[in-house]
Amino acid sequence: MSQKQKPIRRDLGYYLRVYRAKHDMTQVELAALLGIHNSTLSLIESGNTFPSRPVMIKIRALTGAPTHALLGEQVS
Repeated sequence: MSQKQKPIRRDLGYYLRVYRAKHDMTQVELAALLGIHNSTLSLIESGNTFPSRPVMIKIRALTGAPTHALLGEQVS
């Protein structure tokens, strides 16, 4: 894993934790909406794995966030 991938994973995980908190959701509830197991969501939130493209599309659709925001990238 490159040094760049790990911060992106952490940024996405942080974003998902904040999203869940703002919407008063558990990992089980969000995982169900995304069509994944809650243990997979836990791995994503902790930065230990990255979601597949179809799951990223679902995350983007659900949250309404632009992809760059989910990945923690700055747009100038």
